[in-house]
Amino acid sequence: MPTGRSEITTAALAGRIFVAGGIGHFGTTGAFEVYDPKTDHWRAIADIPAPRGGHTAAAVAGLIHVTGGEALSPARVFAEHWVFDAAGNRWATLPDPPTPRHGLDSVSIDGEWYVIGGGTGAGARTLVTLTNVIEIYTPRNR
Repeated sequence: MPTGRSEITTAALAGRIFVAGGIGHFGTTGAFEVYDPKTDHWRAIADIPAPRGGHTAAAVAGLIHVTGGEALSPARVFAEHWVFDAAGNRWATLPDPPTPRHGLDSVSIDGEWYVIGGGTGAGARTLVTLTNVIEIYTPRNR
């Protein structure tokens, strides 16, 4: 992976692995890279719209959806919902989920995106703000 970092999120689409954001040596990053296992090659593509760590992603209906995450300076959590169109190498913004959080996870099942858990407070407040919320996103193009 060209950009070393932790607290990344990944999604698989069209036989490739997409790695978004995370926390690197100099803070949060918006790096967005794709790995093709067939060619064993990494490539940088359009950065996520804002640096994030502790966010989540999944491929739903042929697009990569990303939400949540945190920034540490100043400490805050996010609810932005971005979608990446790999064919056009571009990002778009969709309506935010109701609950801003980080350290969450998600999965795509039968064309729906389940966004699960996380903390609603950043940094040291994470452990006292854990949530068991599950929110479901259904794309309009279904």
